[in-house]
Amino acid sequence: MPKNTVSDPITDQEIAFARLILSGTMNDRRAAEAVGLNPETAAYTKAKPRVRAYMMEHRAAVNERLVDQEADPSRRAVEGLRKLNLGRDQILARLWELATLSHEATRASSPARSRLSR
Repeated sequence: MPKNTVSDPITDQEIAFARLILSGTMNDRRAAEAVGLNPETAAYTKAKPRVRAYMMEHRAAVNERLVDQEADPSRRAVEGLRKLNLGRDQILARLWELATLSHEATRASSPARSRLSR
């Protein structure tokens, strides 16, 4: 049986540090300074096993969410329409209005039709 097995939990500061680095908005030193860690030891903090493990898990979770979103574009479109609170009937009615516009009003171009709808 191994002796002295200790698994240190990651601190809130280390989580915030890792998220700033993963977001790509800051380098290690600036992220450490932003969360209240010593900028001189930023590389050491990033190399800690618990921080590295958190970063790998977080990166994998983000990638998985992106793959799920890309895999089902129709679901994403439906969610977007729900956010706009548009129903199928409203969309069809607006499309019918656009389809029945006169040739002169649109100058026979689709972009002109969309400009008129705004």
